Amino acid sequence: MKKYCCLELKRGKKNPPLGRSCFFGDPDLTKEAENLYQDDDYFLCQLNLEEIKNAFPTIYLPKHGMLYFFVSLDSLNGKVLYSDYQSDNDFNRIEFNEGFHFKNKEYSIKLSFHNHHHDFMILYENQKISGIRENELVLLKVHFKKLLNYNKKFYLYYVINKEDLLKMDYSKVRTIISHR
Repeated sequence: MKKYCCLELKRGKKNPPLGRSCFFGDPDLTKEAENLYQDDDYFLCQLNLEEIKNAFPTIYLPKHGMLYFFVSLDSLNGKVLYSDYQSDNDFNRIEFNEGFHFKNKEYSIKLSFHNHHHDFMILYENQKISGIRENELVLLKVHFKKLLNYNKKFYLYYVINKEDLLKMDYSKVRTIISHR
């Protein structure tokens, strides 16, 4: 039976360490990543790839570095940035998402594995999602109802072609929004 890599979110601690995986809060950006985001980008999460490779070895992700997930508030297009780093000293914690009621809420991430889909997941194939193309997989699935107390199920999927993922070309990531 297939196992899915799920992300369990728990309320984060005050003053978390630099380079942690998290949803919301303030990102720890490398100098390279600081120059790549746009003013209308909303910070969604960051994934420390060393944390992932230890629990979920995969050919699709680099073994080191950080993936940052943003979404444009104007167009709802997603953006994924990859940045490598040498040490935690390479990070600057940047204040982000000003003006949102959940701005200061940070959720730490723990990886778990299940035989069925969960609300937050990484790297899985699901051809039943409307709009997903052949040879694409879901890089990140986010269930916003749990985070925003929204009345309807609202999923945001970051999808990417497998070949682009292997080449570490995150410029072609697309977002699919699904209301259920």
